[in-house]
Amino acid sequence: MNAVGGCNSIEVRSDICCRNASITSLTNPSSKSLYHSIVIPLDTSSCTNSSPQFLEDPRVTVCNTDTTTLNFSAFDPDGDSLFYQFYAPAGSQGVPIPYNAGYSMSQPLGPDWSVSLNSQTGVLTVSSNGGSPEVGVVGIEVLEYRGGTLLGSAKMEYQIVGVNCSTRTAPTAQPVQVSGGGAATGNCELQ
Repeated sequence: MNAVGGCNSIEVRSDICCRNASITSLTNPSSKSLYHSIVIPLDTSSCTNSSPQFLEDPRVTVCNTDTTTLNFSAFDPDGDSLFYQFYAPAGSQGVPIPYNAGYSMSQPLGPDWSVSLNSQTGVLTVSSNGGSPEVGVVGIEVLEYRGGTLLGSAKMEYQIVGVNCSTRTAPTAQPVQVSGGGAATGNCELQ
């Protein structure tokens, strides 16, 4: 137990082995566990509180030719103020997992990709100028405040797969050839 924002609280942890071996951003991912935690206040007389709930599935694919906006926001049933920040993905017992060279908490897909998090909304923007295929992990922590006092936090890790996408072109309509008899009604034309 520890004190968070004046409320006695407990941190609930989950530690599950093992990560996806195809992750390019973390060292030895298949030998590292997946760690999640949430801080829950115990003194409900002065701190009645519901934890924020993340709204998105933690697996995402983005295209290396697009800018993608991902809504990683959370919902708080009590209407508390929520703020978002990156955190380093953690393994067993919450120990941060080292990044491979060229990767970091703010560059989970490497230097050819741009990743930014809006601290007010939880919206993550991912863009690339033709970056190479990558599988990265981004940790997002939501901090929950009421009246300026930190009540708790929740963490979620998202696996982001950056893939090569061919240049997209709009489809073109091909004329329809009709043989034999037929009738047209409304605003259309038969050729």
